[in-house]
Amino acid sequence: MVAETDKCPIWDTDADLKIRPDADLVDSPRAGGKYLITGTARAMLGQLSKRDRAKLTTWLVDQRRAGNACPEIDSDTIRRAKSFPSLTVEERRDRFLLCLERLSGDDISAAFRVGGVQDAKTKAFRSTLAAWTESVTNREVSALISFLMAAGLISNDGTTLRITFAGWQFLYAVRQRVTPYVQAFVAMWFDPLMEAAYREGFEPAIIESGYKPLRIDKKEHINKIDDEIIAEIKRSRFVVADFTSEPDRPRGGVYFEAGFAMGLKLPVVWTCRKDLVEQVHFDTRQFNQIAWETPPELREKLRTRILAILGQGPLVAEAAS
Repeated sequence: MVAETDKCPIWDTDADLKIRPDADLVDSPRAGGKYLITGTARAMLGQLSKRDRAKLTTWLVDQRRAGNACPEIDSDTIRRAKSFPSLTVEERRDRFLLCLERLSGDDISAAFRVGGVQDAKTKAFRSTLAAWTESVTNREVSALISFLMAAGLISNDGTTLRITFAGWQFLYAVRQRVTPYVQAFVAMWFDPLMEAAYREGFEPAIIESGYKPLRIDKKEHINKIDDEIIAEIKRSRFVVADFTSEPDRPRGGVYFEAGFAMGLKLPVVWTCRKDLVEQVHFDTRQFNQIAWETPPELREKLRTRILAILGQGPLVAEAAS
C-alpha cells in the first residue's frame, strides 16, 4: 500500500490518497471524510455532473453518520447516484447546523474561522460544510451562511461564525426529527398467508440493501398500537407499503401508514401481489408499484428498488438463507 498526497477523485481537491489493489482509500474534507472507491467506479466518475457528485457526497456523509466510518463507492453506487434525491434548502440548512454541532464537540462557544486569511484549516472547514450541505460551489456555502444568519441561528462577525443560543435550541428540534438512516418500516397484511412473503421477500430484501426491517406486530410494547406505528415511522428511513389483502378488502391501515410517511417526506416503496393490483385504490396507481407473484421475485424487485431510490444502507448486509 503506497501513501501519497493527491486529489479527491470526486472533487479534484486536496486529499490523502492510498492506492490499493482492491479499492483506493481516500481521506477528503470535500467529500466529508474517508471513503473507498474501486477502480471501475473511479473511471465512471466522468458520467456524473457536479450536482450528481454533490448527491454522492451526501450519501457518503449519511453513511458515516449511520456508523459506516469508511463507505465504499463501487460501480453500482455511481449508477445510482444520478437518481439520488436532492436535498431541500431546509434540509441543507439543518445539515449545516448539524455539521457545526459535530465540529463543536462539547464546546457550545466554539467558533470557526471563515474570513480573513484562507489557510488550510479554513479551506478544510468550508469544504466540510460543502460536503454536509450538498453544495457544489463556495457561493452556495456563503448563501447558506447568510440564510442562517438572517434566521438568527448563527452569528458571523466577518471572520468567525458560531452557533447562537437560538441555533442550539433549533438543533434540539432538528435532532428529534432526523431519521436514523437504518430502519425500514414495513406496513402489510398480518396474516399467515403473508408470512412467506415477509420471511423470503420483504425481510431479506431490506437486510441485503443495508437496512433494518421493522414490522409493528413483531415489536413488544404496552402502548396503543397507533401511537407505536406513528413513533416507529418517524424513526424510519423509509416505508415499504404492501397492499396485498383478501379479495375486495383493501388494506386500509396501509394507506394510513403510507400517507403518514409521505407527509413526513419519507420515501415510500409501494408493493402489491400482482393478482390484486387492480383492487388498489385508484388514487395510488400513479405511484410506481412493484407487482410481485412469488417471494423470491419480491425479494429481487424490492432490493433493486431500494438501492435505486436510497442507495446501499449503512448496515452490513447479510444475505438471508
